Amino acid sequence: MDIYLIKDYFRIDGLCGRVVEEEYSQDCIKYDSVIGLVGAKNEYVSFQVVIDSAGEKVDNFKIDLSDLSGPGSISNSAYEVYIEWFHKINGKYIPDALIPYDKTDFKFRIPLDEKYLKDQKAGALWIDLYIPEDAPAGDYTGKLRVSADNFSKEFEVRVKVHDIALCSESKVFADLNAYADSISHVFPHLAQNPNRYTDGSYFEVEREFYRLAYEHRCVFHHLPYKHSGAVVESYAPELEGEGLDIRVKSWDIYDRHFGPLLDGSAFKGCKRGSAPVQFMYLPFNFCWPADYVKWGKKGYRTEFRRIMKEFTRHFEEKGWTNTYMELFFNHKKRYRYFPFDGDETRFQEDAVIFEIFHEYVRDIFEETKAKFIFRTDSSWSYGLHLHDKYIDICNMWVVGGSIFSWFPEGPRMMQERNNIVFIYGGIPRGMAENLQSLFFWPVRAVMLDIDGFTLWNSTGFGTQDPLETPYGNGNTIYWYPGSYFGYNLPIPSIRLKALRNYVQMADMMKMTKGTWMLDEIKDMINRFYNADEKFWWREKPELLNTPPHTWTNQKLSDATAGYRKPKESPALAERMKTETLKIITSGR
Repeated sequence: MDIYLIKDYFRIDGLCGRVVEEEYSQDCIKYDSVIGLVGAKNEYVSFQVVIDSAGEKVDNFKIDLSDLSGPGSISNSAYEVYIEWFHKINGKYIPDALIPYDKTDFKFRIPLDEKYLKDQKAGALWIDLYIPEDAPAGDYTGKLRVSADNFSKEFEVRVKVHDIALCSESKVFADLNAYADSISHVFPHLAQNPNRYTDGSYFEVEREFYRLAYEHRCVFHHLPYKHSGAVVESYAPELEGEGLDIRVKSWDIYDRHFGPLLDGSAFKGCKRGSAPVQFMYLPFNFCWPADYVKWGKKGYRTEFRRIMKEFTRHFEEKGWTNTYMELFFNHKKRYRYFPFDGDETRFQEDAVIFEIFHEYVRDIFEETKAKFIFRTDSSWSYGLHLHDKYIDICNMWVVGGSIFSWFPEGPRMMQERNNIVFIYGGIPRGMAENLQSLFFWPVRAVMLDIDGFTLWNSTGFGTQDPLETPYGNGNTIYWYPGSYFGYNLPIPSIRLKALRNYVQMADMMKMTKGTWMLDEIKDMINRFYNADEKFWWREKPELLNTPPHTWTNQKLSDATAGYRKPKESPALAERMKTETLKIITSGR
């Protein structure tokens, strides 16, 4: 039996107790008595407790965390403890789902579960420590005692708190994209309830996704309609009439669904304080509020505009003026519902729809006090649209990360127009990837001087059991249903925790915008990556000399093959964070 601590950038294989990131195992330091953490005020720092049972069962477990003392006192209530659940990935038990230690009746033991993890030999707990914003700067120490059956061990936790407070408002937006309703089927109490959209049970669960995202410095971004244009129940108000007589019959269900998110009350009690959700999709699409059978007729324009005006008026009356409300068309002609692309436009003749709908809404968006914007997700045609009228029509751009790297002029051109810019992509190998793979996304947002990034389909559970081997090894989920553990709400993942920790650092870096400190931070990042300007941008390929509709996936893959992030030590983020804190504190 052995008990030890590790940092937040490694994971332990529950099958054998070795480091999951085997290629970096020599970097993994086991802390047998003292662990040191570094952070700012209003920031989370994290570490893990590992219990290697050497093949023996563990039935009785206890963990005790003391207050931390130093220039002030940090209460042990600032700790959050999670039991790490393991998934069967490529012959390993890789931990990802996190079970709240004190919110369920589920107990830590080895093995955790005879059904899923009967061969488990090592277990772990993830521990978050929130550093209060009013904590005086300085060095703090506290005790951690762990007992497993008849074996126990005591550790000292040391935390250096720098004299700087992390901003509560995001400066790098980590967008966790999702599709409605992609969550009910993994929560039995919702899947079996036909009234879930009206009795409040669905809202309760979905709202916890928003809260988890918010507390982890992310945005839960839930598209309200299908590729067919059908809007999911409760994601739009009830309408009546048509043509000049069309109107919102009732806002009741829409307001019950989204009101707490738009006024910020849904986030009451979060460490960051409560604030309205930063981005949200509108239900408007090719098929709502105007039926697509009217497309090309005057009545289609009339109905679209009249309901859009009602939306802006309602939002103003409610005071919901702090959230970016996105008009976005997620339709693709290859799905054969509509004859043109609204999303990732590939055929240039399809781009005219942006002009058409911009004409519908331009004056409405200009006149409202609410933040209604026109969004486009772009990949194939980004380079063309960057240099034509569409850069002035669409004021939010979500661009494929590799294609974005061909156009270094893009950020400046977007900033001149106050356009919001994200890059998008995913983590192809899911939890089989080094945790450091998530670090590169917020770092790129800093180095490219853009607003954020989108990780695709964060609730893509598929039909596989997410507690055993998630679909795609978890490359499309960052949270899990807690139902199996008696907790009918979502629970976070290790990857969500890691992403939060990396975004915290990126936010801290962006806090220095407009000062010499940001330049020094960027120089530091380049030094750690052994990089220069060419590392972040790529030469335009020959592919751009041909129209996007002639590109194949293979041609695109070949053209972007040169864009590969470097092999990174998992400790890289920690070293960059330490250096960033030194730069900022020295510059104050």
